[in-house]
Amino acid sequence: MDVSAGLAKLFDALKLSTVPATAGAVLTGTLLFGPTWLIDALGMTETLKGIRPWVGLGFLLCAAVLLTRASVAAGGWVRKRWTWWANERNLRKRLNRLAPDEKETLSRFLLERRKCLKFPMDDGVSQGLAASTILFRSSTVGDMLTGFDFSIQPWAWQYLNKHPELVISDPRKLALLIERTAMADAVGFEEGRAPWEDQPPARDPFRRRMR
Repeated sequence: MDVSAGLAKLFDALKLSTVPATAGAVLTGTLLFGPTWLIDALGMTETLKGIRPWVGLGFLLCAAVLLTRASVAAGGWVRKRWTWWANERNLRKRLNRLAPDEKETLSRFLLERRKCLKFPMDDGVSQGLAASTILFRSSTVGDMLTGFDFSIQPWAWQYLNKHPELVISDPRKLALLIERTAMADAVGFEEGRAPWEDQPPARDPFRRRMR
């Protein structure tokens, strides 16, 4: 066999997907390392004597394919986790260098116990925090009067709840945050309804009494 043709066939074999490679590894591994009674039951005892080197080569080839794919997948996972960790570390550093107006904006999320707030489109602070990927536009529906929805990123929400002092320096507000957090947890707080804002309905002074 021509060497170049053999290498070409080898490279084509390495393009096997995971499923055929796994099946090939199980089959050739069984023929190579299976017990004698199993080989006899399969009727492969005599046949295997003549093709054993090729079966061994097939096993090595399938094992190499599986090992290569596993290494690539593991490398991709490690690279993705490293990138995520590096990005989060940089963003956390950003939270430690907030301007006063940025702190005021982010403190609203904590104090109101909401992950989504409305801001005007011409609000530069919320736009800047969105550009820094601390906030994001959660809806494209809005207007110039009521504003547009901006949500806080999950990682920023968790980090600021662990370190509220980054955006709240007033001890009274910190105490209020602790109180509201406990209240929200106690009543099973649902996003969009603050339990401390629940008020009895105002009485209509123009409504006539029913006799």
